[in-house]
Amino acid sequence: VPCCLQDLGHVGSGEAVDEDIPPPTVSLPKLAALLRVFSTVVRCIGQRFNPIRGPPITQAYVSDVLNRVLACVSTAKQVLFSEPVLTAGNECVCVLLVSLEPSARLTDAVITYGLDQLDACRACGPEYSLAVLSLITLVRIGSKTGLHTGENWFIQVRTGLKRLGRMFPQTEQISGLVSRSLNVASM
Repeated sequence: VPCCLQDLGHVGSGEAVDEDIPPPTVSLPKLAALLRVFSTVVRCIGQRFNPIRGPPITQAYVSDVLNRVLACVSTAKQVLFSEPVLTAGNECVCVLLVSLEPSARLTDAVITYGLDQLDACRACGPEYSLAVLSLITLVRIGSKTGLHTGENWFIQVRTGLKRLGRMFPQTEQISGLVSRSLNVASM
């Protein structure tokens, strides 16, 4: 992920790009695949990928990986919009959020990322939207009482979820998840 982030950073900054650095059309599919593989491995490891079990998986490690994924996906989105990267990134963030200790507070970066992903639903299909719904639900659950996220966050989430429900009324699965997510967002 750090190599992908560095390559995308060079492309995104507009500086002269070394011919050894692949263009986004090559590097973004690789990034999406890497994120999917990482998510699959963490799911397969299951409870062993949990800071409660102790080293080598610690709270600091999971938080560091989460922040790297957030930075990489956000940078990739700025360089070139790629629904597969965003979908894989959201799934990866969800896997990492589940691995965080229950007492961990979500950072502003995670909350901002969630809102940004919800806003991107306008340009994406149902698979991406399902990944965003999972992400928003985990962010809401992870925010405990929600007091530190502020009223504005919940208003933005409710608005985004309602818009999502209107975008995919024919998709029963998304409509049902939007309805449940609206209930979670109003808790």
